[in-house]
Amino acid sequence: FGCTGSWTCVKAKGELVAKFDYAPDAGTDYLKSNTKADSRYTFFDILSYEQKDGVDATWPFDESGIIQYDVKERRKPQSKLSDWDSGYLSRKFTNLGWNGAKVTLSEFPDTDFPMFRLADIYLMYAECALRGSGDMSKALGYVNELRDRAFGNNTGRISQSELNLDFILDERSRELYWEAHRRSDLIRFGCFTQKVAWTYKGGTLEGNPNVSSKYNLYPISDKDLTSNPNLVQNPGYKSVK
Repeated sequence: FGCTGSWTCVKAKGELVAKFDYAPDAGTDYLKSNTKADSRYTFFDILSYEQKDGVDATWPFDESGIIQYDVKERRKPQSKLSDWDSGYLSRKFTNLGWNGAKVTLSEFPDTDFPMFRLADIYLMYAECALRGSGDMSKALGYVNELRDRAFGNNTGRISQSELNLDFILDERSRELYWEAHRRSDLIRFGCFTQKVAWTYKGGTLEGNPNVSSKYNLYPISDKDLTSNPNLVQNPGYKSVK
């Protein structure tokens, strides 16, 4: 992936991986990780490889760009807090060149992070249209344009009747995961503290759909409260004495 080390703290929840279950399997990628027809499915499911003698571990690919190792064992999609070997890893961003070419390995990545994307704007428009401020025909066109790009053809297109707010929330998760949108999206759709459960929400493995609504806001830090007496702690959190 272009780095000398690995980041061993963030895994995709099984619920995110399942958002792509509708997409037909599309074989394996250059890492021999399973893929879906929706190209936005970029999860690494390899737990271990069978090592081969004579293969350069820093760049173990053949001339066609395929990894030379054989898959020994695959990860399970369900992630467990105390088990790093569970759950899929997102490889949406790497530190390779823009075309996937080998780079000089570094300890820390210098990959550019997308702050604004046309896909986000298209989905914003579709959401606005569904909430009463936009043209539904145009919204459907924008959504299907994204899905044509993701599937490489028109097999992922949806109909007007399938375009609803639940679909938009799911489509934003497929399009924009790992881009710091999910929390604000869930709050806007009324699903962050209420109605929807996911793994470990509320501190349990199965997830609690309903938790305190105070978590829709972050607490204000003690440092800010003590330095500015005009600030008041957000509801539900203890104020500094």
